Amino acid sequence: MSEDVKVKHTIPNDPLSNLPVLPMHSPEFSPTEKMTQERMDKLDINANLDLWEEEKCLLKHILVLNKRSIAFTENERGTFRQDYFQTIKFLSLHTYPGVRNFVFSIHFVSYFSDCKTRFPHSC
Repeated sequence: MSEDVKVKHTIPNDPLSNLPVLPMHSPEFSPTEKMTQERMDKLDINANLDLWEEEKCLLKHILVLNKRSIAFTENERGTFRQDYFQTIKFLSLHTYPGVRNFVFSIHFVSYFSDCKTRFPHSC
């Protein structure tokens, strides 16, 4: 593979260094400018039966603290930092009308059926 199409992975600084400290007991959710009650209701966290009530409170608190990490509208959406993620080039395969590339579809089907056989609940 050509060097100009290989993905280069870089971590310029520790991404966990600026995470806020979480409290031992999370406060009850109180709406903010970004995380309104309507938006929290759309996430439907309370319907999750796998989480305890304290875990649900903690999840809501984390969403409030990391308000820039979730986008509800297109104009709230951001991009990844360029120093972490480079622009990716994709190789394209030239095909002709009426000719199918069976190699890729066979590998995908065999991988998917193998995955379903080994891990039925995760695929």
